[in-house]
Amino acid sequence: MKGAIRYRGNCRNCGGDFLFIRKLGFICPECKTRPERFYLDLPWAGKRVRIYSDKQGQPLDTYDRARGLQAHINAEIKSHTFDPSRYLKAELSRFYFSAVAQIWLKEKLKEVEQGLKAYSYVKELVAYNDRYFGPFFKDKDIRDIRRYDIDEFKASFPAHLSPKTIKNIFIALKNLFITAHRKEIIERVPSFPEIHVPEYTGWKWIDAETQVKILDVIAEKHRAIFVFLFLHGCRPGEARALKAKDIDFQTGTIRIRRTFSLNKLRETTKQKRQNIIPIHPEFAPYLKEHLKLSLPEAFIFMNPITGKPYNDETLRKIWHRGLKASNLEKSNLRLYDASRHSFASQLVNSSVPLNIVSKLLGHSSLKMTQRYAHESIDTMKIAIQNLSLSSKPTVSGLSLAKK
Repeated sequence: MKGAIRYRGNCRNCGGDFLFIRKLGFICPECKTRPERFYLDLPWAGKRVRIYSDKQGQPLDTYDRARGLQAHINAEIKSHTFDPSRYLKAELSRFYFSAVAQIWLKEKLKEVEQGLKAYSYVKELVAYNDRYFGPFFKDKDIRDIRRYDIDEFKASFPAHLSPKTIKNIFIALKNLFITAHRKEIIERVPSFPEIHVPEYTGWKWIDAETQVKILDVIAEKHRAIFVFLFLHGCRPGEARALKAKDIDFQTGTIRIRRTFSLNKLRETTKQKRQNIIPIHPEFAPYLKEHLKLSLPEAFIFMNPITGKPYNDETLRKIWHRGLKASNLEKSNLRLYDASRHSFASQLVNSSVPLNIVSKLLGHSSLKMTQRYAHESIDTMKIAIQNLSLSSKPTVSGLSLAKK
């Protein structure tokens, strides 16, 4: 029979070579493990041809499969129908991890065009692929990737990555494999390690006095959008995307229905649903003065310099200039912290029920709002002062006399 069956790699346990034993095939004499990949080394037309999979792209992952392909190819040679191009590496390039990753990213970009995914999210996936997936997996056959490879990938991460970032990377990678499985590129999705992310307790927020301090140093021509964010608590991208038709003076409400993802307008919010919030009384006069109801598609907040809606970078630059002028530059306070987080925290500290705060923020569940509950320590300090033991029996070591 033409062609020799050979194996790829060494024993993963001891790193040793495999030994061929009749009726058993290749096996590690020490660990009793077997090779995971084989190939057929075939002399053809004066050259040596290496065949790693069958015509359907099924890799030779067992010795029996390799023997079956060897017999099939010999039958083709005998009938003069053998065509090595149907088996060669060029045909297998579609199984390279790098090739599958590009298919995955193109699918995600198509979802952006359909309004199903945010551009900022897909941009993050591209960054994960460029920084982590691609450099590690390169042109490895995605069908060969197992839990061992996933663990090795995790071990390759730089030490500065936070557990949250690592978890996000693994969520993205698993989604890539799920896509490959759905397209029948791989037979199964490898298992992934569980990444534990400690509960984050470092939410930053500021009080109204600090907000006013920052507003005072922001140029008046840019001030309106920041005032709006402080008083309404929506996301900056949602404020940038507000149009005249979203304001209803008759009911005194604002409909949050779209957002900017970086600088691409999406006709849906992050939660993929609309949220109706009341117009703050302090902001109503500005809207009545500046809103062009005759132009329902006009954006409410326009950059007076460009005549277009504020883009993400411009808004951040204006904000950071305000922090610097307020001597708060070292605080690293994001606009999101100073607006949305502060909006929620101030309401909680004012004893507003969490379910009301949740509705104002447009959260899909109360659980998302509960992270602000710990911010009510000031309120709790005031509340606990209503308790008194001054009229009750004394306890050794404590003075409970009325002052």
